[in-house]
Amino acid sequence: MNAPIRPNPPNAVAHRFTVAEVVRLSEEGRLPERGRIELVDGRIEIRPTDGELHTFALQALANFFNGRSERGPVLADALDVRVKATLKIDDYHAREPDLMITRRFAGVRFPAPDDVVLIVEASVSSRARDLDEKRKVYAQAGIGEYWVWEAEAETLHVFRDPADGDYATARIARAGETAAPLFAPAMALTVDDLIPR
Repeated sequence: MNAPIRPNPPNAVAHRFTVAEVVRLSEEGRLPERGRIELVDGRIEIRPTDGELHTFALQALANFFNGRSERGPVLADALDVRVKATLKIDDYHAREPDLMITRRFAGVRFPAPDDVVLIVEASVSSRARDLDEKRKVYAQAGIGEYWVWEAEAETLHVFRDPADGDYATARIARAGETAAPLFAPAMALTVDDLIPR
């Protein structure tokens, strides 16, 4: 097994990794097996493993979009639900959203922004990052709709209409309310389904 990656010494010039290099390092076992790996402007960032509340919310969201909940839709054959899959924004930026709804495509490659119809993040300890930094990243990439389930506050933030590096439209849904994605307005997710009872 190859040696793990070590931090750069002081005064060293940081290397900008590409998505292809990160994939190779992962395949060689040189990146941690636990946690979420993202590439931010050529920098490898490793996020902690999910807790129980985050896992519950993500499973509820996946069940809804996969049609396995009481009110869940059945997605069109042309769409896929991807949980914790890599989104390649460009050669130096790759994110791993909690859940993506993408157009189905042939071949072996990571989804690109043009493939994505919805991204959902389940936010527990990453509120500021999800509501600010990731919101702007996804808007700049042209993702048409972005949701953040803020689990501890029991609120669903819905962002739409990317323009000028941010989303022009924002809405919050709370317990007792519903939200429907733009790609399928008849699908109504009830916020209560994301709250543990």
